[in-house]
Amino acid sequence: MRHGGCERAAVPAPPLPGRCAPAASPSPAASWLLRPGCHLLEFARQGEPAYLDGTLRVEATADGMVASGDLYARPQADPAVGGSVEPPDPAAGIPIFPVADYLCYLRVTGIDQSAEGVTLTIEEHRFHEPGIEFLDGTRQWFVGSTFTVPLAPDGPALTGTFVDSLSTVTWQVTARWVAPSLRRATLEIDRVPLSEWPDTSGTATTMGTVFDEIGWDLTVIRSHADVTETTGESWSGTEAHAMMAALRDRSDLDAEWRYHCLAVRRMDIGLSNTGWMYDRAGAVAREGFMVASHWVVWSPSSRSGAGRRASGSGPSPPPTSAPRSTSWGTPWACNTTR
Repeated sequence: MRHGGCERAAVPAPPLPGRCAPAASPSPAASWLLRPGCHLLEFARQGEPAYLDGTLRVEATADGMVASGDLYARPQADPAVGGSVEPPDPAAGIPIFPVADYLCYLRVTGIDQSAEGVTLTIEEHRFHEPGIEFLDGTRQWFVGSTFTVPLAPDGPALTGTFVDSLSTVTWQVTARWVAPSLRRATLEIDRVPLSEWPDTSGTATTMGTVFDEIGWDLTVIRSHADVTETTGESWSGTEAHAMMAALRDRSDLDAEWRYHCLAVRRMDIGLSNTGWMYDRAGAVAREGFMVASHWVVWSPSSRSGAGRRASGSGPSPPPTSAPRSTSWGTPWACNTTR
């Protein structure tokens, strides 16, 4: 869309980062410069007491490197009190920042490593809350400029400068490696007495190992094992959300990425056979999901799993109460059309 004769770059949401230079291209001596994992970022405004903090996530595979980051505005100190706001401590690992301070997403489109340093090509995607109204709707994400940041070793960190289009140094940039994982989060689990804990599979595969494979440091907490089925064995999303709010140990998304899992026997038909993320309102942070242990595995191509519960713990008994839906039929009726 054109505005006043000029192109306005605005998109609904920024694209995911693509693969950059092959991960195996740097020499062994230089490969440590941009280590896979999470890096703590600091942008310090040249000549001004203004700072941006964030993270840079780097993943390396045999066919390339993928990197992206996020920046948050560091709160200003209260002039009446004096002092300064301390930056995140690298020794504390992967930081969590207040949601309200979010500023922009950094999509890394180029990584050039050498023995002297590493140069990142970055595409900025600025977030605007609550958005800007256009003729075709409200938009919150806007594409900014693409710039390069050369970084060189400086003790345990990588440091460099951000230069604007007029070749003026505007930001001092520092990146410090803090963890081999890309993100960290906590998963709290509550369950009804007849459902099993869903974080294990009876094998070496657990929720923790699954998230390890995608670079997440996930802490799993088994909480309540005695959740009351207030209206029967089948749950609606509204009931699950109310139970999450009543039972979860805590929720402060400005200090911890925390999710809640509720293990129930069955879910109302129309939601899902296996799992359902019930936080769907735009203003609600998507924290909660539930999983059903008593739905029956059935495959139209093979009946070897017929009659086995999803939890793998044995045959499923018939439902003790019909779910609140138009029909129940056989326990696997919904699955035959998927």
